[in-house]
Amino acid sequence: VPPVAPRGISVLSARVIKNEPSSRTNEIRKTFLDRILTAERSIFIENPFLYHPAIVEALLAAKRGRPLLHVTLIVPAGRWNQNKLTYDAQQYHYSAYLDAGLEVFEYQNHFTHLKLATFDMRWVIVGSANLNFRSLEDDKDFEACVLIESEELARDIDREVRAEDIRWSRRIAPEDVNGASLRSLRVRSRGPRTLLALAAREL
Repeated sequence: VPPVAPRGISVLSARVIKNEPSSRTNEIRKTFLDRILTAERSIFIENPFLYHPAIVEALLAAKRGRPLLHVTLIVPAGRWNQNKLTYDAQQYHYSAYLDAGLEVFEYQNHFTHLKLATFDMRWVIVGSANLNFRSLEDDKDFEACVLIESEELARDIDREVRAEDIRWSRRIAPEDVNGASLRSLRVRSRGPRTLLALAAREL
């Protein structure tokens, strides 16, 4: 009998994935990369700190390899992010995301601390991990997530989380990052330097 999630949602499988400071490969990073690079139809990620280079490159590579792949990212708006370095690092990738055809939304209602992802309306990852250096390097932090296979749960999240949070978000447009809009973001050009600083600080 398959395990049953809250509210009677059918779950085909559920596996805990974790990381602890060690020399072993970060299992959470590996799982995210596997799911991103094998997704065929859709990726939805909502995360407060989304800038680890491996995740960014995997998202861009997945979209380049499968142009019909629908990728939606929801991250906190700058007004709610007290750490300007992390916002700079997040914002630095917007131009590449938009050029590749990814959808980027900044959540406006409060600082969203949700750490959730779905892939192909089949797989769900939920847990404690941010998509930053501290959570995804091999030797830095203790994190735990669950990889769940459940179409019901994934569609429930799409309806009750993704669609709802987009209502409270501002979609980032090309004119926002190229200076053509009155609401243009002050996209930082110091991305690599900012990432190096964050990598050193996130101990």
